[in-house]
Amino acid sequence: MNKKILLAGAAAALILAGCQNLEDQIGNKLAEGIINSASNGEVKVKFDDLENGKFTVQTKDGNMAIDGSSKDANFKVTDNTGKTLVEGSGGGDNVVIKDESGKEVLKTDGNIMTVTDTQGKVSTFQGGEGAARPSDAPADLPSPSGATDFSYFSADTMASLSYKVENVDLKQVCDDIQASLVSAGWAASATGMHSEDADNIIRPFEKEGYSLMESCSLTDNVPDISLIKTKKSS
Repeated sequence: MNKKILLAGAAAALILAGCQNLEDQIGNKLAEGIINSASNGEVKVKFDDLENGKFTVQTKDGNMAIDGSSKDANFKVTDNTGKTLVEGSGGGDNVVIKDESGKEVLKTDGNIMTVTDTQGKVSTFQGGEGAARPSDAPADLPSPSGATDFSYFSADTMASLSYKVENVDLKQVCDDIQASLVSAGWAASATGMHSEDADNIIRPFEKEGYSLMESCSLTDNVPDISLIKTKKSS
């Protein structure tokens, strides 16, 4: 499937998931210009009826029509012969996108988004502002008590857990998390990126078959923590 159409489909999913007020935010023509410019003119967007939740996306390889005028919005991507390549439905926090064979390739369910590639491998993202620690986040990606705003991403060869910890010193909380990482079987690595200053700390770790990066930074004086676990190539 053409990557431009996949990108257009992903854009449609975002719009179906809550961006239908785009006209009120930046205006139809400006929005068209941003998207068209970003794709070097190879993806053309027309927001002629965005007020009613409808717009079209055109590429040299096919077209996409979006209809968000009802509670259950829908869209369809076709090639130049009219064959369906991607179609989707839903609205708000619940969107489903299927490929030309009818196989589900993207689904959002509340604060969880699942993407399935052509080989059947599944990637999952969940969390966001106010979210608690996801139950399926692995134990070797620790978080201290009081952590909030969790985001968790998992894929075939990696997983990442991010969160905020308020009312604590950046270095102290980073040190505490390091101690938890060591307790979970990780060891400080002599290789990989390592950097520390008053506002940012990056520390590498490893254990059999995996590497991990601990990143601690300040955002509005609140520590942001990110733990990225990656499977080593064989």
